[in-house]
Amino acid sequence: MPIRSGKMYYCKVFGEGSKNYEGDGMEWSLDLAVDDATLAEMQNEGVKAQPKNKGDGRGNFYQFRKDTVKRDGEPAKPIEVVDAAGKPWDPKVAIGNESVIDVKYLLKEYEYKGKKGMKRNILAIRVKDHVPYEAGEREDFKFDDEWA
Repeated sequence: MPIRSGKMYYCKVFGEGSKNYEGDGMEWSLDLAVDDATLAEMQNEGVKAQPKNKGDGRGNFYQFRKDTVKRDGEPAKPIEVVDAAGKPWDPKVAIGNESVIDVKYLLKEYEYKGKKGMKRNILAIRVKDHVPYEAGEREDFKFDDEWA
C-alpha cells in the first residue's frame, strides 16, 4: 500500500462525510498537494488521472475520496486518522488547510459509467504537522433599501 506525504486541503474525513461530486451519495475526502517527486511517483502507479491545479496556491494536488457506503449497501470502514505518534485523532479537532499529512491508500480497479481504470482508495491519514482549522469570515447577507 502506497504512502504519500504532502499538505492537505479541504479535509472532510470525519462523521457522515459530505455529498459526493455526482450528488448521489456520501463520501469522505481530502486534497493532497504534492511536490514534483511525489507527483512522478503517483503518476507511475498506473493511475492515469492527472493532478489538478486551480492556480489557488495549492499547486498540483490529487483528490482522495472514499464512499461512506460500499456497493453492497453496507457501511464502509471510516478513514483511520492518527497523530504523528500514531495515536487516534480526536474527531472533534478539525484539521485545517496546509496540515502536513501522510496518506495511506489502496490502488483499486474501477468501472463506472462505461469507464475503467485505477483509483486511489484512501485508508488512513497520519497528521504530522497540524494546522488548526479556521473558518473564514463571512459577512452576514443583509438586504438594504436600494434593493427594495
